[in-house]
Amino acid sequence: MTGQEILQTAFTQLEGPYKWYVLLFIAAVITGVLTRFVFKTIKWFLLIAAFGVLLFYLWSQLFLQIDEGKPLPDLSDPGKKSIFSF
Repeated sequence: MTGQEILQTAFTQLEGPYKWYVLLFIAAVITGVLTRFVFKTIKWFLLIAAFGVLLFYLWSQLFLQIDEGKPLPDLSDPGKKSIFSF
């Protein structure tokens, strides 16, 4: 079994939000590594990597609601709870 087959098998066995968590972790690592090569300084690396993790987390919350079949909230009414509220 090749490494790619092992990773694909492990990923297909994940259920629910864990697939998104794995994808977001990989995306955050890639974002951090690419940022490190672009800026070559620790402060920019940490700042942009943290922003990337936050952005991917918010996107995952949106996609998890879609996957669960929940209707998306109407954000035009400021009194309604947003999907981005913690």
